[in-house]
Amino acid sequence: MVRRYTVAVTQTSSWIAIALVSCWVGCHDAPAQQAAAARHTGRGRIEALGKNTVLIHHERLEGIAGFDGKIRPMDSMTMPFAPTEGVTVSGLAVGDAIQFTFEVHYEADPTLRLTSLKKLPATTPLELR
Repeated sequence: MVRRYTVAVTQTSSWIAIALVSCWVGCHDAPAQQAAAARHTGRGRIEALGKNTVLIHHERLEGIAGFDGKIRPMDSMTMPFAPTEGVTVSGLAVGDAIQFTFEVHYEADPTLRLTSLKKLPATTPLELR
């Protein structure tokens, strides 16, 4: 009973967050949309592999444009990324160190789109917090 409630609350919270972000993005114009197609490269560790999502715990990323168009760093965190056409996850597993390139599309879903994904040697040191 508690588990079903937790899942329902989590799903409801997710939908509310998506709705708020969508509304916020829809109310803003040029800066966010100009920055939306920016391409970034990072390194991290695969936390989960889903049908259409790769959950990556990434290192600190420099020069990420926010919704407001301001460029600032993004601390190390775990985020979901959607592989674009041609990006394969075959040969990758949870726990693998990777280098990845992604695009940010604030005006669309999915927002974070993987454009390349490369497995790094297992001994690669990562700065994850």
